[in-house]
Amino acid sequence: MSRSKRNAAPDRPRYLKVKCKTNKRTEPRVYYFWEPRPEDAEAYGLPRRVRLAADRGARSGDGSAYFQACLEAEEWNAKLDAKRAGGLDDASKIAGTLPYFIAELKKTAEYGLLSKATKSGTYECGFRVIHRWSEVLGHIPVKRIRRGHCRDFYEKLLEPDAAGGRNYAMARNTMATLSRVLSYAIEREEIDVHPMREMTLIPAALRLIKWSDGEIALFAEKARAAGRPSMALAAELNGVIGQRRGDTVVLPWDDYQNGCICIVQGKTGARVQVPVTPELADKLAAAPRHRSGYIVYDEVQDQPYTLRHFSRIFREIADDAGLSHLWFHDLRRTAVYNLAKAGATVPEIVAVTGHSLENATKVLKHYLFPDSEMAAEAIRKLIEQQALERREADQVDAVVSQNGLDLTNVIRFVRAEAA
Repeated sequence: MSRSKRNAAPDRPRYLKVKCKTNKRTEPRVYYFWEPRPEDAEAYGLPRRVRLAADRGARSGDGSAYFQACLEAEEWNAKLDAKRAGGLDDASKIAGTLPYFIAELKKTAEYGLLSKATKSGTYECGFRVIHRWSEVLGHIPVKRIRRGHCRDFYEKLLEPDAAGGRNYAMARNTMATLSRVLSYAIEREEIDVHPMREMTLIPAALRLIKWSDGEIALFAEKARAAGRPSMALAAELNGVIGQRRGDTVVLPWDDYQNGCICIVQGKTGARVQVPVTPELADKLAAAPRHRSGYIVYDEVQDQPYTLRHFSRIFREIADDAGLSHLWFHDLRRTAVYNLAKAGATVPEIVAVTGHSLENATKVLKHYLFPDSEMAAEAIRKLIEQQALERREADQVDAVVSQNGLDLTNVIRFVRAEAA
């Protein structure tokens, strides 16, 4: 039997060579090599021989070393196949790698049902970062990615920028995208255990910022002075109806009927119907109708905004107004805050924002936050309730101060102390 046939085995990767030698102490050692055909190595610029598994020979019968050698040999075979198919420039052609599973994930029906904003704004950003990381790792197969690799990647994402800040939200979103790619690899039975399972990630700080009425008015004034009245209307509108930027930019006049704005949200497909306030209705009535049919449009170029151009113009106007700390998305948070402050219930709020009721409590924490005004209002209600209960118990008339505050509690406390 030839030597090549003796080295061949049904479960052994191509070009994996196993050699046994004895060291100076007469101990048997096993060495693993990847040796492609000489013509392939020369044609595709690959090494003629690669040492696998360990820096020194493994002990005879060491199953873990053999398993590691098989993984490395499969990796080199994948590189050779990719070279034959047209090179390593397109890493998605290397079966078993992260770019490969990203490309396969994009072909699924589940990914196809995601909104365009979710794909471009969430997944695609994460895919680009993950692809660069895969390049650093040499596009190793996902079966060789360990928990330590993922932890090192996360720590790299959290490195401070030039200003010393850390983008916890970006790092968390990227790791969530990586987790989905690895989960898809599990579904394809490429790996059995998720490397990121129960990995601890630092939560992104909640953005507790909202627009005041004065800031909205100032932005609107600057926008109109810049010849962009519909940009001013966009801010005034979203401060009331609290929709996402992408839905506001493409909002047509046809969706405003009978004092209500009807929207099918681009991200979730949720249908919402939001009545406008009388003040906002007057502003909409005074706004000109553009031939494009959109409520918000670029007056300078006389055409509808693209999302990127809208964001750039908004940022320029906000910075000019001294509102650099505010985002357009903060208007959605402002609308939620004002609704809650007015006494709206959670089901009523999500009827405006379009969030599902099942996820309302989890999602609204990013939009609804307590502040001193809410705290003062809560204590005022507590004082009035206690005053009412004590008046009824003592059967006395209410004692009211000049500013209208019920002082029954205070009077009762003073009387009791005096006695």
